[in-house]
Amino acid sequence: MGGLKGTITKNITMQHPLLHTVVAFRRTRLNRLFTISYMITIFALLYHHLLNLANSTNVFSLSMFLVDLVLAFMWTTAQAFRMSPVRHEIFPEHLANTMRESDFLALDVFICTMDPLKEQPMTVVNMALSVMAYENPTEKLSVHILDDGGS
Repeated sequence: MGGLKGTITKNITMQHPLLHTVVAFRRTRLNRLFTISYMITIFALLYHHLLNLANSTNVFSLSMFLVDLVLAFMWTTAQAFRMSPVRHEIFPEHLANTMRESDFLALDVFICTMDPLKEQPMTVVNMALSVMAYENPTEKLSVHILDDGGS
């Protein structure tokens, strides 16, 4: 059964080559273990702050509780990226095998310029040349350079 599954997967990838792969890092379990221990510490800190607030109505204790609550919220929202770290590998060379040029979307690129003393003109030229090197059909690629004429 396992050999048949490998054959089916091989045939599918030969007909439609992969455009990208996602590989999970080995440190995922270590990250989750660290997150759990850190979360327990945060809960203990917030519990300590609540006990201090119950015993006294000090403004300093209330402000420290609110600050730690905000920081705990910020830490919690950042954990989504650390719970399952992955590495993406893309294969743009397979795109020509899976799509026709007529299926490409039209692309408009706007390059805004500013004072040439703050942004060197060569930087703008390099940016425009980089965009024009995209492997997109020329009739579906538009590059617009916007200058306010201030200098």
